[in-house]
Amino acid sequence: MSYMMKYQQVKITVMSLLILASFQLSAQDTPVDTTIVMDPAMFVPADSGYYLAGVDKVDDNGITQHYDKCEDAYGDSDHRESGTQNGWEYNSVIIFSKCNTDPAVVDDAVKGTPPEENWPTEGNMIQVTKHKYALTDSASYGYLTSPAFTNISSLTVKVSTDVSINNSRTIWMLIEASLDGGETWEYIDNLEGTAYVYQQLTNQGGDIHVYTAGSNEGFDDIISASQAGAIQLRFMPIPLEYSTGNGERLKFWEITIEAQTVAQATGNVLSSAQKLSDEFFTIDNGEFIALSNNELRVYNLSGVLIGSGSRVPVCRSGLFIVKTTNGDTSKIFLK
Repeated sequence: MSYMMKYQQVKITVMSLLILASFQLSAQDTPVDTTIVMDPAMFVPADSGYYLAGVDKVDDNGITQHYDKCEDAYGDSDHRESGTQNGWEYNSVIIFSKCNTDPAVVDDAVKGTPPEENWPTEGNMIQVTKHKYALTDSASYGYLTSPAFTNISSLTVKVSTDVSINNSRTIWMLIEASLDGGETWEYIDNLEGTAYVYQQLTNQGGDIHVYTAGSNEGFDDIISASQAGAIQLRFMPIPLEYSTGNGERLKFWEITIEAQTVAQATGNVLSSAQKLSDEFFTIDNGEFIALSNNELRVYNLSGVLIGSGSRVPVCRSGLFIVKTTNGDTSKIFLK
């Protein structure tokens, strides 16, 4: 290869790095309008979770039966999936995939009659466990937590309930904000904050709740908080009277946040000059798979964590940054 050809190749490589570095600095300095979606179809059920591992129970005839997938045989202890996928953190949930949405099907995780319009056609959902023993040392609850963002303009939540709603049982959902990266939360931790929504649900088959400026006082406070800095939202069941009773299980079908992305200041957006290497992972069918005992952490270019673990699925094309616990880093563009 001639000296001139080598020089041109080096020049092209350096220019490519400078362009990418410039793009990353722009992503850090300039807020970007974005739609953040929690789509359960993009979540992979855990091998040890109820959907795949199931549970054994003894029936009325004394015979042990095995239940899994979308069968309605789960209990509180079967909500044993916790982790992070697609930038969303979840705790004490069951990830359901492609359940039958026909209301005539009994003993199924999908219950009730869903809304006729703007409702997901496939039975993918994340069921969050009950909120129990509030304000005690034994308090326990499940939740979904969003990625960080600023300047929220709207929020849409599609949610259903696991048990029926009647005159003697009301079911509520809490949406609360954290202004400090998830360290404290406006309602559960403070009990005196304002940036939260206490929402009563009306239909076991599903409610669609849309929040915009002026639609809800608590959401207006969430808007104000997001204009002052980065926030996260947490979604969870809650009792009507927080000091008594339990919050019933909720099934989240979709959550959509219209806001602006947050530039991470913790080093998650990596320098484009770092050495590229793909020796510590492989990619198979849109999934990053670790080739060693190190845990992978996969970010998008804005620094939002997509997922972590030995296997991290990504469900879209784009530029991703992959790190391991021992300091390996790589940038990969998936078409």
